[in-house]
Amino acid sequence: MTGINSVSSGMEGVQGIGPSPGKDSRLKVLEQKLAQLKGEKEKAVKNRDKEKVKELEKEIQKVEQQIEQLKRREKKGKKEENSQEAPGYMPKPVSDQVGREIDVYG
Repeated sequence: MTGINSVSSGMEGVQGIGPSPGKDSRLKVLEQKLAQLKGEKEKAVKNRDKEKVKELEKEIQKVEQQIEQLKRREKKGKKEENSQEAPGYMPKPVSDQVGREIDVYG
């Protein structure tokens, strides 16, 4: 007998419904990997395994770079998203708007 908790809606991944793969999930995966690598590095330091420490430091640097790149892309995407209210939208100068109001009422 299956319970309600084991039933899937089948809508996961559909935009706006359930967890969707994207930048946030990619960022979480990278942060989890970074934490794991740092833990492994601590063990290697305790075991005085210099080779392993060097290897892990390189991997940690790569993951940190990936995280930074992803954050920069996300930040850049948000700036572009905020600057465009609608595709093809060009705000008109204030002077044009004022002139129209005067013409309408004049």
